[in-house]
Amino acid sequence: MNKRFNLPFTFNFAVLALIAAVYLFTCQTDICSHPSEYVIDSGEYQIALALWGTVHFTGAPSYSLLGAIFVAALRLVGIAPAAGAALFSVVCALVALGFIDALALRLTGNPLAAAFAILALALTQSFWINSVVAEIYAFGLALSAVSLWLAVRYADTRSAKVLYALAFMWGQAIVHHRLAVFMAPALAVLVTPAILSDWRRAPRLLMGSVAMGLLAFVFYLYMPLRARMGAWTYGDPGTWPGFWFIFWAREVPFLLAPPLTLAELWSNIQAAFSKLAVEWTGPGLAAAWVGLAVAIAWPKTRSVGWALLALAGSFLAFVFVFHKAVSAEEVLLWVSVSLTLALAVLVARLWQARKWIGALSAAALVALAGISGLCQREAVLELTRDPRGREVIDLLKEQMPRGKPEPTFMALWGGDYFAAAYGHYVTGELQGFQVVDHRAYFEEITAGGSRLITLPKTFYEISPARWRERLGSAHLSSAGWELVEISLRPQLTRADMPLANPIELGDGISLLSYRVKSEGNVLYVTLYWQAKTPAQDYSVFVHLSDQDQIMAPEHIIAQADSQAPVYGWYPTTQWSAGEIVREDYRLVVPPGKTPRSLAVGMYTQDAAGAFHNLGVVNIALALQEPSR
Repeated sequence: MNKRFNLPFTFNFAVLALIAAVYLFTCQTDICSHPSEYVIDSGEYQIALALWGTVHFTGAPSYSLLGAIFVAALRLVGIAPAAGAALFSVVCALVALGFIDALALRLTGNPLAAAFAILALALTQSFWINSVVAEIYAFGLALSAVSLWLAVRYADTRSAKVLYALAFMWGQAIVHHRLAVFMAPALAVLVTPAILSDWRRAPRLLMGSVAMGLLAFVFYLYMPLRARMGAWTYGDPGTWPGFWFIFWAREVPFLLAPPLTLAELWSNIQAAFSKLAVEWTGPGLAAAWVGLAVAIAWPKTRSVGWALLALAGSFLAFVFVFHKAVSAEEVLLWVSVSLTLALAVLVARLWQARKWIGALSAAALVALAGISGLCQREAVLELTRDPRGREVIDLLKEQMPRGKPEPTFMALWGGDYFAAAYGHYVTGELQGFQVVDHRAYFEEITAGGSRLITLPKTFYEISPARWRERLGSAHLSSAGWELVEISLRPQLTRADMPLANPIELGDGISLLSYRVKSEGNVLYVTLYWQAKTPAQDYSVFVHLSDQDQIMAPEHIIAQADSQAPVYGWYPTTQWSAGEIVREDYRLVVPPGKTPRSLAVGMYTQDAAGAFHNLGVVNIALALQEPSR
């Protein structure tokens, strides 16, 4: 028998291959620290999958386990864990698109309509981003797409095995993310008539379905198992209180707050449709709603059309009422799946009515996909190529002090912590110090003699005053460029700095010493201050010049001013008498300029905006630094 290619299958496969290529060229390749809502948790997933760990509420155990297997397999062939976690999303998204394509083919019998509809979906902003970053939504969409396909399959076959497979798969979707519960109306529309048509078997089918759905929750055993094995985990899933805390998402009940007024509800409705319009454009969104009406009116697709309307309606209702519970863009992904199938039905019906009209509508879908791809590419790459995570790792490699006992680096739970934890626990790039987040027991850390070091931005969330409340005392000093040490008492002594003759500026403040280090066109300047009891708060200036002495503003070629010492967080009136405070500054030398001197000092600014220098110290850079 001669083998023949199935043209529709080959064509749809080619479109999926095209989408795969787009995703592979735009997916994440390194640890993510971008603050966007889309990827705010990506770093956590990149670490957890690499370490066979567990993640935040509500746990996503099946994602954690299967993703860990996937990442471990890719790691064997040299693919970094951060990239492997993103590639897991790529695979899950392609699975979801494959089953949505199969549904569209089942509904329309038109391969062009099906293929171009999923192409348009694949390049909408939210679907594209969630398909190429380490996130849970692509996995959830894959489970949901398979569930929808199985529901339609059961409606066609009335097979108990298909129904049980559906129950298990939908149970997995709910285990993965509770949003999947809102698929219930759509699934009920599809399977209820088939179950009731055989009322004698209905009780057995329902009992079997419930059992299969509950069986999916067995995956939750992965969380306490890994916790008790000492894995990297979120919270404490190894204890019953900790497990249920994560299972029921008790950390964020305040997010499930419905609107209190009709105006607030209307605002939520407007916001949801505005986001859909961004995803699909106004004409595309209008066409999709027409497609839903056509799917309901067309006898061939009527039951599935009602199911698609129920799918879109239930998730829209959720985002209208609980607008802040989950990022609206993520909830609306399920609405977009419904609209995609509706667009496929619309194109197929137009094709059936007039082939040339159908061809034009199919071309419009391709145009929609192309426009979306061109418009969204930069937004996608901004997230997947963001360098912030790598910059944190490089900063800690170069600047983080080492010693015995090992110092401790602390960052707020989020991108900076994920980067440090990835470099420490996953790749091993960051060694010689511990890494913790803001929930650590700092009293124990400081009592054990470990130096506690963080980033200056930490104080925007946990102010120095709050540190003093927690620890009883909090003295700040720079520990390197962009690093701050928090200590119970002043730590620096004269032995920690180059020997030099102190230079008094006034008001009891002296510049004890300094250090200047050159790296290419960058100068790193370290200053050591000491004060008795300053009468007021002073700002700091560091001016670089290509002249022997700065005599005019145009002589300054680079500068770094700080409203208060230690990156603006340690006013001089808070210093203890005799305390030595270190500061670090970074100056970039302009091209073609040769730095010859630095001017450093402190100043105040009066109500009229005039500057008053406390004192100025001129440093000749030919000396580089004072000799011991």
